[in-house]
Order: sequence, then structure tokens, then C-alpha cells
Amino acid sequence: MYHIFILLAFLFGCKEADDSKIELKKYENFDKLEENLQLPEVKKDLKNEWHNKISITLNENVSVAEVLKNVANKLGIKITWNIKNPVYINYSAHDKRFIEILADIGQMCDLKIVIKDLNCKITADGLYFNNYEIAFLTGERKSVHDLNYSNNFELKSGSSSKILSNTLALDLFAELHKNIEMILQCENNPDIKFSINKQAGILTLYASQKIHRAVMRYLKNLIRKINLQVLIQAKIYEVRLFNHFSTGIDLAKAFSAIFGVGNPTFQGTGLTGLSLSSKGGYDEGLIIDVLNKFGFLKSIANPRLMVMNNNIGIFKSVKNEVIFKLKRERTVFEKNKKANYADDTYSSEMQNIPVGTIFTVQPTINDDNKITIALKPTISEIYETIEDPAFALMKNKLKDVKSSVPIMQIKELDTTFTLFEGQTVIIGGLLYVKKEQEVKGFYTGYKNLSDVHEVIIFMQANIIKDISYEDYDHKVFIEN
Repeated sequence: MYHIFILLAFLFGCKEADDSKIELKKYENFDKLEENLQLPEVKKDLKNEWHNKISITLNENVSVAEVLKNVANKLGIKITWNIKNPVYINYSAHDKRFIEILADIGQMCDLKIVIKDLNCKITADGLYFNNYEIAFLTGERKSVHDLNYSNNFELKSGSSSKILSNTLALDLFAELHKNIEMILQCENNPDIKFSINKQAGILTLYASQKIHRAVMRYLKNLIRKINLQVLIQAKIYEVRLFNHFSTGIDLAKAFSAIFGVGNPTFQGTGLTGLSLSSKGGYDEGLIIDVLNKFGFLKSIANPRLMVMNNNIGIFKSVKNEVIFKLKRERTVFEKNKKANYADDTYSSEMQNIPVGTIFTVQPTINDDNKITIALKPTISEIYETIEDPAFALMKNKLKDVKSSVPIMQIKELDTTFTLFEGQTVIIGGLLYVKKEQEVKGFYTGYKNLSDVHEVIIFMQANIIKDISYEDYDHKVFIEN
């Protein structure tokens, strides 16, 4: 099932869509992903005989060793039981894989299980070394996002400023070290030790098989979560609005006119947004054609990012505009007691101003296939340029030198929301005024265009299904 969820950064009213005939343009849909898109299945380390499902019941009158040997023999597996005293337990399993039953019994009876092909050796549990691969990126990753709104004019009433800061620091190996320590503390055995080689990506553990299994289960969940990926596809459009829509596009009203409030696939929420769903899906191009009725539509950027779970992805398409910061150093020389003269030295420092699109996104996958996304798109352009007044003040020395300083127009949004996998989010309401030079033939078929523009962002998120980790924690039984 596909969904569309619409967020409005700012809410504006609008008139009904223009009925005048406008040639609608077709736009490329979001790339459709195959439902079974996933990475190749991991090759099983255990032979198929270990995965046969059986039902078994044990009680205090039945020897565990005899039952396991008989069952294993029927499956083509040989078990060597190296424990002197007989073992009796109460245990029952129905239609469960033999390797899982063996793991349960080993956990209950403090047994060490060692498997090589179709041979299994069972002894009393004890401390031993084992190495585990932990293929994580080394080093600490830190991301800081600041929104700073300030008034630097010194007035009697004072100046005002507001800073919205978001800092994310990731040090995976430090967190891994703390979590392993916590698992080992449950055993309360000072002889248990571990070490982590960050460069090689190896965890060395000296512990009982019970602890080895607990660590492996933790690594299984950790690696599975970390290796999940989200495919982010976005389309950013700019609409130069008609005069009668210069207050902005009411997205809810625009789409209700197409789908109808009485339609079961429509769920309206008034001016705050709407949610559309359809079992058979719908044409994304139709939605773009609806927006095209409100003005001239052009594409700004089409970011497409593959982002690891809970990591930050950045799409940047900018041009660095160069400006120069002028410095003057004056040296005063004393000619005599009555007259002095000065010598001025000028230097300039080059500074870059990025102009274009920066798209920052951070997805977090929840257990119910919902995706929480922190989104921050920034679109900047030069509104106009003015002459640097410092050069005018020094016109006697710098007669033929000019320096233009750009006035930037920035459209920026910082938001966090949750959506289902495959759902499309539409964000609108970023209005601004921009005077454009009329190019002959460029706006053919579009009349009464205003100087008001609106940014519309479409974004879709899909989870890339990862490899199976079903038997990851059973590797602890395999002889190295």
C-alpha cells in the first residue's frame, strides 16, 4: 500500500485551481523498488541437517544424552558426549530446528557445544578464547547543525538572537565497549576478559560458552540494526505562482479537488495537511500536474541517497561565490613635531559563499517498519548585489577597484517526522519573492505570473532489506 503524507511548513489560503487550459507537463515518477529488493542471502555456516525441525520432550526420567544421540543419529549427525554424570531436565519443543534445541539444552545445563560439519562434541562449559568480526567504521563522527537568527544592530532596546542547535556524536566502539562490559558483569567472574582491536575490527573474548552466546546475540542485533539502509529519494521543485495564487498553494484543497473527500482513498485533515492512500498506487505525475496549475513549475534538485540507519546523509549541489574581505593597515611616521604622514597597506581575504542546494537527512528505522526522519533542506541563491561601502570610503586610494557583495536569499526548513516505508511526504509553504528577467519564449502559455515563488519538496523513503542474521549467534558452536 502506498501513502502520501503532506506537511505544511507554513499555512496559506488560496483560491480554487484555475480552470484555464494549460499544457500539463509529465514528470518522472519516483523510482519503483521491487518488493523483494534485498542483498544476497548469507551462506549458512551449518549444514542443512542441523536445520531439520523436530519435536521433543524430556523429563527427569529420561537421559538427555541418550535422547540427543538417538535423534542426531536419525538426522545423520554424530554426537560425542564427554560428561561423566548423567543429565536430566524438563524440556519440551515442538516443530523446532535441531540446532536451536541443542542450544537451549546447552544453555540450561551449562554445556559447551563444538560443531564440525556433522560431528558434535559436548563437554562441560568452561572458559575459552574466541574472536568475532566487528566491521564498523573507526573513529568518532560528529555532526552539528545550527540555525542562528540574530539582530546585530545596537539599539537602545538591545539586540536579539536565537540559536537552534542540534548535535549528534557517534562513537560506536566506545558504546560497544560499555555494552560488552555490562554483559560480562552478569557472570561476576573476574577471569572473564575481552579486548577490541579497532583497526582490525576484531573482538577477542575469553569466557564460557554461555557468555559467548550472550555476546553473539548482542552483536547479532547490533550489526543487524547498524547495517539497515534507507533509500531516500527526493524531488525539489520551485513554483512561480500565478497572481491569484500569490498567497501560496493550499495543498489540502488542491488534492481534495482531484480525489474528492468522499473517496475512500482520501483522508483529509483540513488545512493542516492530508493523507492519501491507494491499494493500486497512483501516478506521481498526476500530483505534479496539479501543482503545475498554480504556476510555472521547474525542478531545482533530485537528491537520491542511500543512508545507513541512524546516520546522516548529505546531498550538496552548490556554486561557491567568491567575495573579498578588505583589510587596511596604517603606519604613521613622524616627520617632525608639527607634521606626520601615514602609509597605508591593503590586503584582501577571499571568502566563499555556497549558492545552491544542500539536503541533509537522517533516518531512524523503528521495529514496525516506520521511519523517523530528521530533514533539513537549504536552498540559497543571490537575490541582488550591492557595492562594498568600504571601497567607497577609500576611493582616493582605490579609484578603479570595485567589490560587489551578494545579498543572499535562503529557504531553509528543519523538521522531524515519522512515516511508513514507501510513503511519500510533500512539504510546502516556503514562500519568497524573486524578480526574474523575462526571457522570450521561456514562459510560453503562462500568463499573469507573479514574483512570488514557492518551494515544494517530495520525499520518499524505502528500507533496503538486509541479509539474514537468523543463524548468526549459532556461529559460536562452530569449531575454528
